[in-house]
Amino acid sequence: GAAHTWVPARVLYVFSNHLDVAVLQLEDVESRGLQLHPMQLHSRPAAAGGVAGPRGEGRSMLQGAPAVVLGHGLFGPAVGWPAAVTLGNISKVVHVGARPSMLITTATVHSGASGGAVVDPGSGALLGLVTSNARHASGTTLPNFNFCIAAEELQPILAWV
Repeated sequence: GAAHTWVPARVLYVFSNHLDVAVLQLEDVESRGLQLHPMQLHSRPAAAGGVAGPRGEGRSMLQGAPAVVLGHGLFGPAVGWPAAVTLGNISKVVHVGARPSMLITTATVHSGASGGAVVDPGSGALLGLVTSNARHASGTTLPNFNFCIAAEELQPILAWV
């Protein structure tokens, strides 16, 4: 399997608003000889609705589109395993005005995987970040019904960074 390395990070800022996101700065990256490859944020095509290219280029976040979720739920990163990768679909896109704000996906996400990446499997673009699972009225967690911050909501954070 692919090697993975844990790198210490310093908290630069915590957005305690509706996003509940922190900006971290990785430390000792160069001294460890690591090469980082930043993810591209998903961006909507100019045309409303969007038309996918042959490999998913320019695809708009559409209900039913596939989504891959990466995260460390269930056992957490302390066990030394790489992130879990699960496949599901975008079952709902919630808009604020014309901009996607929240996604609901069917990928399996266990407790502890908040902050995990939601990725377009065709392009590798970041679609959003996992925030929480839905819960049944009895309190049971529904691992295949989860809420995510849409990538467009992260734009103010990236502008700040």
